Amino acid sequence: MSPAFIKGAAKCFPSADITFDKFHVMKIVNDAVDKVRRQEQKDQPDLKNTRYIFLKNPKNLTDKQVATLEQIKLKDLNLKTMRAYQIRLNFQEFRNQPLEQAEGFLKKLVLLGNPQPDRTNQRGRLYHKMSLEWGDELV
Repeated sequence: MSPAFIKGAAKCFPSADITFDKFHVMKIVNDAVDKVRRQEQKDQPDLKNTRYIFLKNPKNLTDKQVATLEQIKLKDLNLKTMRAYQIRLNFQEFRNQPLEQAEGFLKKLVLLGNPQPDRTNQRGRLYHKMSLEWGDELV
């Protein structure tokens, strides 16, 4: 997923499509959520010691973690961490969609998010760029 690999692959194999595996894409999303949480915990003491609450799958949370998450949700719905966490959950749900339903699901997410106009990449393929809350971009 490194820019150097992408550039080299595009140069040597111009007609090839590059795909990324689910694990590494999800790792980038998790790292972004954790970065937001770490920045925000300086001003929000309730976020201290909650790292794994936001990185684990909801079905794998302990009862204590679920209670902590609910307490954070009820206390302040405007936390950047909660918005980043919701994007993570949406992305994970998108990732688990059957292929025939994925496009419709993604369109729904884009309409709810902050869409930007379609663009054309270097090889002339159309793609949609969506800005995420924490400043990264999902292409």
